[in-house]
Amino acid sequence: MADILNRIEKRGILDSADQWRQWREIRNAFAHDYPEAEAERVNALNMAWQNTPLLLQVAENVHRYCDQQGIELTEIERADI
Repeated sequence: MADILNRIEKRGILDSADQWRQWREIRNAFAHDYPEAEAERVNALNMAWQNTPLLLQVAENVHRYCDQQGIELTEIERADI
């Protein structure tokens, strides 16, 4: 996985492979629903909200990269438009 993340980073799609690892940790916090871990879920939700603009930027970077490579994708739907 590290090699793939490094290639994605070199292509300008992702700013940092470490950023992706952080997003995986946030996703994992949502994937496990433990009633006694309410504070952890709240923290994960806050982290997800804070990282939303960066994740949307990655989606746009994927779209731009595919465009440059001649790969057609459907339009990215954005919530803020």
